[in-house]
Amino acid sequence: MAAKSVVCAGCRSEITSRRYLGCNICALPYDIECANVSEKLFLLMTKEHKDVWKCPQCVCKIPKIGNVNTPLSSAHCSKTITYAEELNETFPASGDVITSIDSPSGSSEYVNTKRGSRINVLDQSLLEDTYCLDNIRLVMREELQRALDERLPSLISKTVRELTAPMAQEISVLTQNIASLESRLRTVETKLAGSMNKTLPVRHKPIDPPLSAAQQSQEVSVSTRTPAKTDSHGPLLSQTDGGWTEVTKKPARASRVTRGTASPGSTQLEPSERRRYVHLFYVKVGTTEAQVREHLTSVCGADVCTVEVLRPRGNYASFKLSVPSKLADTVMSPSNWAEDICVKPWRQNFRPKPKEN
Repeated sequence: MAAKSVVCAGCRSEITSRRYLGCNICALPYDIECANVSEKLFLLMTKEHKDVWKCPQCVCKIPKIGNVNTPLSSAHCSKTITYAEELNETFPASGDVITSIDSPSGSSEYVNTKRGSRINVLDQSLLEDTYCLDNIRLVMREELQRALDERLPSLISKTVRELTAPMAQEISVLTQNIASLESRLRTVETKLAGSMNKTLPVRHKPIDPPLSAAQQSQEVSVSTRTPAKTDSHGPLLSQTDGGWTEVTKKPARASRVTRGTASPGSTQLEPSERRRYVHLFYVKVGTTEAQVREHLTSVCGADVCTVEVLRPRGNYASFKLSVPSKLADTVMSPSNWAEDICVKPWRQNFRPKPKEN
């Protein structure tokens, strides 16, 4: 059997939730919107409050003021005032205005200036209910935190395992491939070592015994034959009787330059300044000797260089520079010359002299 639907007496709509109130006088149901009760106030109401609730229609039927001149009105008004006080203390609401009127007989009558409104005062029971709700929230928060502490680590670890499972599988495959390659490499090394061991041993040429003094004199006499004249830079050649050509290596000439070792000032002679010569070329046509010397002065910081104009082989200017040895690296630095200008050490015989007729 289907449950009987509940219809709101105010808006005549079906009530689908459990948040509604029943009037204590007419027993008609009202949803919280038509009952003019907020959701927060409905949650704070206890069962006793809901049992004594009156709908706005029944509240409007209560007389708002009595006639003290009739004998029956006093008793009726006293009952009405008692009921109104109980109602207002039970369901106070914001926006209610209560006025107290003193009658000539000395009794006080409470008049509500807004129909269906309630006084905005919460009694002690509502405060106790609020405290109870706070305790319930605290307990729920603690239980939720405990559940998270118990379930969250396992949930995180499970998620991490699911995400890292493909990576772990790929790493395992790579490890197997590396192990296979290492095994193949060891096999190749073993085969290579075996093939090297199978090669024939190297036969060394026997060393001749040392020559005697007579043999050495004969060798000297043979090698001291007058060779034929050849190029000064090539080997010495001589023809023997048997048709063989004897080749004798030209001995290196020992340097016959003698350098002084006396300390400076011990003799009356002083050494000259060592200088290096530099070839400057690929300079713009029309550049003068004075311009080159001025540039060298700015580079070296003093006028210590000499410049000699050369006859170029192409469409450019060429110069021979004489600079102190200690400033040679500075002069030949690429940063001191414009782009495409060339500088190189001077060679004494780099250019043959013209033949004289």
